[in-house]
Amino acid sequence: MDENDVMVPGTDATDPHSCPMMSTMVADPRFAVRYTPRDRSYAIEERGDHAPGDLRVVQRIDFCPWCGERLPTDLSEQWWDAVDRVTGGAYELGDPLTSLPEQYRTDAWWRGRFDDEGNPVLGPEP
Repeated sequence: MDENDVMVPGTDATDPHSCPMMSTMVADPRFAVRYTPRDRSYAIEERGDHAPGDLRVVQRIDFCPWCGERLPTDLSEQWWDAVDRVTGGAYELGDPLTSLPEQYRTDAWWRGRFDDEGNPVLGPEP
């Protein structure tokens, strides 16, 4: 797992978490809930006797475990499609994110382009 996959707590007050408890759990490194802004995904991870930052996704989640609200749709597929377009398919799983244009290393590529269900909306092309 790339170090850029883990949300750095407090980096963006507009993250789309469904409730204050989810925000608390994502921001606290003691808990195994991860939000990845780059593809707007949520997951529960295995934590244990691994190298620092070496977290393993156990289960992607679509609903908040605390309030039950549906979380915004994961944009992983759309991210890969966009990355394939800009790299000509040269970027592969495991390649460093630093080899990508900056907007694809963050949530900049999707902000304003997709609604909570993952549907495209009018917005600037990255």
